[in-house]
Amino acid sequence: MTTEEFMDIIFDLVSDYFSTARVMWGSTAAVRPGDPLVTLQMGDVVRTFQPISIIRGGVPMDCYPSNTVVQVDLFTTGRKLNDTPGVTSSNLNTAVSDLTAFLNYIGSQAVTDWCDKHDVAIATNMVRNLTGVVSDTSWDYRAMTELEISFTQTAVGHAGVMFDNGVPFHSSGSPMFDEEGYTLDREGVRVRDEDGELLPPLPIDPVTGRPDFPKLIPSPSGGGSQTLAEQSEGWFEQVEINKEEN
Repeated sequence: MTTEEFMDIIFDLVSDYFSTARVMWGSTAAVRPGDPLVTLQMGDVVRTFQPISIIRGGVPMDCYPSNTVVQVDLFTTGRKLNDTPGVTSSNLNTAVSDLTAFLNYIGSQAVTDWCDKHDVAIATNMVRNLTGVVSDTSWDYRAMTELEISFTQTAVGHAGVMFDNGVPFHSSGSPMFDEEGYTLDREGVRVRDEDGELLPPLPIDPVTGRPDFPKLIPSPSGGGSQTLAEQSEGWFEQVEINKEEN
């Protein structure tokens, strides 16, 4: 997967558990009091210097085993100790307890199956009570933990830009479209809509006879180009061998 895909699946994993809280990447200093909030921050991504290189359907694919730490911060107002109308009551600090329960979920069989599906590994760490260091009155209680996560980054194509010979590829190494222009998923299966109908194919270019594949969109930082996307490795499936007799 790419780093962006990694961030998406981690966000989904945390959001599935904290279903009634707000989850976001990054930190914030402004939020409406009373809202439980979970913030995620990713540390350095360390990957191997040399990739594991394979060829899928004649297209090069480089795999980089990678590791990172994702910091999970929980902000909450805790639990009211008295719900009697008109009675002023303090709140119980449940930040550590709530975040520990989240780690119980991370260690469950459900998340183990999730990790197998996405080819990642998660190791949990201690839960720290940071309520005492909160200086913003928007927060009542805060706890933090770190998830040590291993995953595999991939780069597909001759130039490693997820394109090869103008054809876009998933990070799994499978093309996004088949020869007839139908959309394919990561497993190479044609994608259908909610009604079970195949998504309409791409128009065919009358000059090349190939589907009119989408062009490469440069990264927000300006990286990548269609020129790089058009590059290809060049390969063959058969070779003729002439044996000379002495």
